[in-house]
Amino acid sequence: VYTVQFNEQFDTQSATLTFVDDDQNQQPIGNQQTTKGDASTAIIFANGNQELQNLINQGYEFVSAMNTTNAKDPEVLNNQPNAKFSDIQFGNYDADPEGSKSFVIHLKHGIKTVTADDDIQSGTPINTDDLHGAKYPAGVDKNSLTKTVDRTINYVYANGTPTQTAHTAHKDSLTYTATVKVDKVTGKVIGSKAWSQPKDFETITSPTIKGYTPSRTSVTNKNVAYNSDSITETVTYKPDDQKITVNYIDDTTGKK
Repeated sequence: VYTVQFNEQFDTQSATLTFVDDDQNQQPIGNQQTTKGDASTAIIFANGNQELQNLINQGYEFVSAMNTTNAKDPEVLNNQPNAKFSDIQFGNYDADPEGSKSFVIHLKHGIKTVTADDDIQSGTPINTDDLHGAKYPAGVDKNSLTKTVDRTINYVYANGTPTQTAHTAHKDSLTYTATVKVDKVTGKVIGSKAWSQPKDFETITSPTIKGYTPSRTSVTNKNVAYNSDSITETVTYKPDDQKITVNYIDDTTGKK
């Protein structure tokens, strides 16, 4: 009796996973993941989830996962915004021990839009899960993202003393705010500040002063931009023409 023993041998294949920064010409970032396994078994990157999360904590955002084994015809595995690592299926190893599998996860820089109400101070960490990473730059605090245009309306007589006040000056102002975009990975400002659209001052009716006529019945300032200089308006009061009536009385008759 002869006993024939068959030893089944499985071919082992390797696989790599690389993370790249699409905003830096696909420069590799983080730690490349390597693994290996037998033909027909699932490709698993044991530390891939943690590495992806580390990069997201630094301000990156998921773009896509690609199978780049065939460089001429890469396969999209997942391109859903903010996909999780568990949403990516890397497939199985094949029976070619000379070949290897390669995968790439593309990421981009997250963008934070800062408003005046946020009032963020320079040096504050951008990403709460990476306190030693990127910091907010100067110019994102409330004062830097707020501008005010003041207006003064002076009321004066025109009788040779133009500085003589005819009525208490009217003072008001318009406030403008800006938003700014900050790169969550580098901490740099992207582009320029976006300021509020032009605004209109309230139309102010000139006060009535008995015996005088104002040079303007009201003051209007419209379409005032955030970077306008302070506005000073002057309303001049001229005396009205006076009518004098002279009556002559006959002292004898008492008649005009």
